[in-house]
Amino acid sequence: MNYKPKVSIIVRCRNNWKLTKSCIDSIEKNTDTSLYRLIVVNDGSTDDTKKELDNKLTTAEPQQMFIHHEKSLGAVSATNSGLDYVFINPTPYILILDNDTEVLENNTSWLDDMINYFEEDESVGAVGATTDKVIGLQHVSRLTDNKEPKYLISFCMMMSLKCAKKVGMWDERFNPGNYEDMDFSIRARRNGFKLKVAKDVFIKHLFHQTFSQIAGDDLLIINERKGLAKWGERIYYEMKR
Repeated sequence: MNYKPKVSIIVRCRNNWKLTKSCIDSIEKNTDTSLYRLIVVNDGSTDDTKKELDNKLTTAEPQQMFIHHEKSLGAVSATNSGLDYVFINPTPYILILDNDTEVLENNTSWLDDMINYFEEDESVGAVGATTDKVIGLQHVSRLTDNKEPKYLISFCMMMSLKCAKKVGMWDERFNPGNYEDMDFSIRARRNGFKLKVAKDVFIKHLFHQTFSQIAGDDLLIINERKGLAKWGERIYYEMKR
């Protein structure tokens, strides 16, 4: 068997099985199965997510790994569970993907297009896709902006294995979610890696449907205070400029 995937796709989910299924289906329909491994981290779902995932298990390509948290720990912990698996079973690239995203129909080159950014420049540590529901340079309205991104949002973000291992686990002080990707961005840059926006990759994003135990605006306030204490940077303010 010569199956050696280049990318581990980590999908983080909590409940909303229909969203998760749509996300997984869109990957399967529009992605070369030899290119990726699918890792779904189920963060303590109380709906049919666990049962439906277990029903999907197959020995065919792509390789699948379903990780179940007994209780919800948050998006950051879900990311770390996926990273734990990849660090033991490495692939050259790791893609973090929320379950409220979909790959557009017939966009079959999306994963290769993201990989190209790393292969063209070895100093690139992370690449973020674009969408119409996000702040910062990944918003489609800013495609002509030639600034280098200082921060990436992880609704669809690829890292090189080298960068992911150098930066290490994501900071769980930011559970259940929001700001952990910006924290990762700062740490990646401080370790000498560049960040890039994949302007040729658009991913449908429903925005804040994955982890919503706390109202989104409240999470932004709470976690920005934590980030400001850690880094002294007003990140959300800067990204909206």
